[in-house]
Amino acid sequence: MPTQTRLQLESKTPEEMDAAAREAVRGGLIGVAKAGCVALVAHTAGMAYSPIYRGLTVQFKVFLSMSVLILGGSIAADTRLKEYEHFVRRQKRLERDGRVLREYDALVAAGRVSREKE
Repeated sequence: MPTQTRLQLESKTPEEMDAAAREAVRGGLIGVAKAGCVALVAHTAGMAYSPIYRGLTVQFKVFLSMSVLILGGSIAADTRLKEYEHFVRRQKRLERDGRVLREYDALVAAGRVSREKE
């Protein structure tokens, strides 16, 4: 019998998955914008200073620029998604710990458990 991965064990609702997808898209768009600035500066510098770059075809220049955009968007989306998943895990851990603490306080209030060490 195959073992379940951690992702399969964590029950994710469609709302949680939609929120994660939105964060990944937001990160991708930010990454594309940053990479676009880099590509624009590189293109401008290449046109101004490099006779080799000026001799390239327009199609290849577009390919180079698009490659930079895709790479920047992919890296930023992945980074943003990892940060979001870490945030969600922290929130769930805080909720779980708070629930355990409230249950313990209820047991102490009922007199079933003593807070003093034996």
